[in-house]
Amino acid sequence: MTSEITCYVIFYLEVSYENCNYWCNRYGWNSTLQRKYITWTRGYSNCCFDVIVNAFATTPDKAYLHLDLAAKLVSFFRETTKPRLFFILGAASLLDESDKLFLETLKTLPDVASWISIPTEAYKTLNFLRGIENVNWVGVSPSADFIAGEATVPVVGKDHLLISSNGKSVVTSGTMAVAILNEIEKPQFINTRFTVGNQ
Repeated sequence: MTSEITCYVIFYLEVSYENCNYWCNRYGWNSTLQRKYITWTRGYSNCCFDVIVNAFATTPDKAYLHLDLAAKLVSFFRETTKPRLFFILGAASLLDESDKLFLETLKTLPDVASWISIPTEAYKTLNFLRGIENVNWVGVSPSADFIAGEATVPVVGKDHLLISSNGKSVVTSGTMAVAILNEIEKPQFINTRFTVGNQ
């Protein structure tokens, strides 16, 4: 018999209750979710959750909120081991086969000015977290292509883009969810980031 793990999930502010609960129920997260603002976690110094998953997303003009929210969560739980803070990060902070930062490749794409602030702020967030030692945190980055799709057995890596059997760096939403749940149930990465890809 396994013990129950309680999770609190922070989603995009405009996501519907129905979509939140669908995502959680589909992948085995038995959660009751509510749409709130960044002040969701205020007063959680005696938090009853085992894990807080930060899956927050916003528009490019508000991309700085990624780092703001990470800093706020960390400030709430200094010198604690519970809850564990689980950050969903982007792929921009990963390295390619030449050890080049993927963010630099993204900056060369067309129309980059309209959205590059989001991966840039995600990279800043990871660098901020890397300096945090007295909070229990973990981050996860998807592969270069993060697409909707069914779950497969996840391939897990550390700091480099993973390449699937089709020669592409890709992960489906289902596979990503499996990897997140696996890490929540059996932690392997402590105060660091890992990445996930499809086979």
